[in-house]
Amino acid sequence: MDELLQRLVEVDRLADEKIRQATAEAERLTEECRQRLAQEDKQFDEKLADECSQLLQEELKEKQRQREQTLAEADTKIQGDLQDFAQRCAKQREVVLKTLLFAEVAQPADKDEAGNT
Repeated sequence: MDELLQRLVEVDRLADEKIRQATAEAERLTEECRQRLAQEDKQFDEKLADECSQLLQEELKEKQRQREQTLAEADTKIQGDLQDFAQRCAKQREVVLKTLLFAEVAQPADKDEAGNT
């Protein structure tokens, strides 16, 4: 009976040892997995940040291209408007000069008529 009891105690001790070893191995594996997941999360975050940065840069370039195109179109329109304005001013200048010239030519005749009467 003593021998049976000793065997049971030995089996119980071996079972406890195996349980401790299995628990330690499970904890080690759990820690390795946590570290690996943390590293993968970090790599994912870095990759995501890079992708977002690249996407934002592409969007910025597109917006700048659109802005430059809009400015070029506005510049072209303003240049056309300025040319039209310059032409209208030139025509008005001609009209004003002709009117002034006619007024100068007509005034002496009016003075002569006023002096003769």
